[in-house]
Order: sequence, then structure tokens, then C-alpha cells
Amino acid sequence: MHDDRGTTRIRLTRVVVQGTSGSGKSTLASTLADVLGAEYLELDALYKQANWTGLEVEEFRARVNAFVAQPRWVVDGNYSQVRDIL
Repeated sequence: MHDDRGTTRIRLTRVVVQGTSGSGKSTLASTLADVLGAEYLELDALYKQANWTGLEVEEFRARVNAFVAQPRWVVDGNYSQVRDIL
């Protein structure tokens, strides 16, 4: 893709935003997803269930796998259980 100045633009289709708690990863990732017109997934919201119980690993991986099957996405979070999928 080229813009009107003749420079090449790279269109991101898959982005993972990682960082420490409170660093702004969710804010950055959701804004980036809006700008790119991509689907957004916050891993904390998916993983953490009622009473701060974690989703079973197999189910967590299955849901992340289903999400990343889409052509354009942005994910934020730091979960080793799904790092190989992302």
C-alpha cells in the first residue's frame, strides 16, 4: 500500500500488546484495534471468572484459538498458557 506521498504503509493485521499490570496495555490495545478496524480481546477479561477463579486452561486455550482464527485482531495480556497460540 502507498499513501499520497509515495511512502509504503504497512497494515498490521495481528498485534499482541504485553506489559506489566497498570502499564496501559488495555488502553493501547483497544485504541489500536479501533484504529486498525480489528477485533479486540483482553485476556484478563476472558481468563478471570467469578470470584477471581481462572478459566480452565483447555477452555482458555480453545477460546483464544477461536479468536485468533479471525483475520484481524489485537490481543492484550501476558498469559504463558496461550503464548504459543499468539
